[in-house]
Amino acid sequence: MSETTFAAPGGAVGGAVRQGIGAGSGAGLDDTSDLVAKVASRVQESVQDDLRRWLDRELEGRVRTVVDERIVAETERRAWRRGTEVF
Repeated sequence: MSETTFAAPGGAVGGAVRQGIGAGSGAGLDDTSDLVAKVASRVQESVQDDLRRWLDRELEGRVRTVVDERIVAETERRAWRRGTEVF
């Protein structure tokens, strides 16, 4: 058996495709390699899309938390400045 390593578009190295050396194994090797490369490409795109969506949600949540904290701090600071009491 021979082993061929393929790289998905974008440079990510995928798995290895084992190819048999025997009768009838020469005709479909290119088709199999193309299919594996296409599947690897689609899986990579899907994983990247899922990761982007997750990061967007996480980032949005973290940004909202920071903004809320700063609004509270600014509101408290302004309340202190408005008062006439001596501290």
